[in-house]
Amino acid sequence: MIEVVIKSHPLNDDHKTYDRLKEDFPDLVVKHWREPIDLSGIIPADLVVLYNCISTLTFAAIEQDLPVIGFWGAFTPLAQRNLVINQLYGTGDVSQLAEMIIEITKSPAGEAARKARRQAKQLLNRFIEPTNFGLAESVDFALNIENEVKSEY
Repeated sequence: MIEVVIKSHPLNDDHKTYDRLKEDFPDLVVKHWREPIDLSGIIPADLVVLYNCISTLTFAAIEQDLPVIGFWGAFTPLAQRNLVINQLYGTGDVSQLAEMIIEITKSPAGEAARKARRQAKQLLNRFIEPTNFGLAESVDFALNIENEVKSEY
């Protein structure tokens, strides 16, 4: 059985809609979690589905080796590229999203779950600075990029 916990943004989100979903589907939506999650603790989930964009929860889920699925059905292709969510294992189609969730929950070590973990880790690696890349290297990199951009124009 799949149980859904909706984790909304604590300050700016459509809380009324999530509350209504919990009221309308109490056997499926078991909690609307408004308060911040302690990202240093265990995330109580079997998988994480991100709607529209990644968040700090994404990185904690990846570090805990949870499968992460992206859903970008509300975005244009340009928005998908700019928000990088389409680099996750995911879809813009609601039916496909449901199939992915079912497949991962039925087979947590299966191919879909492995792919969701692998693509999430690849995305994380784009955001995490290598450990051998210190402040001096970061500043040098930033200055060289700025000089390269200026020389192109």
